[in-house]
Amino acid sequence: MVDATTSTRVAIVSSIHTNIAAMAALQTKRSIATLLSQQTDMIATGLRIREAADGAA
Repeated sequence: MVDATTSTRVAIVSSIHTNIAAMAALQTKRSIATLLSQQTDMIATGLRIREAADGAA
């Protein structure tokens, strides 16, 4: 039988793991959004995207 303390600890650890994954996903999203914004600005100003390194995502 699992007591309330053990159950609470499991829930907290699970929550921490979920938050780490969510924060990693958020950082990836922000990075992609930044790159996309830079590329959009380049196109809007008439600059060309010349190489794969210039491509967003």
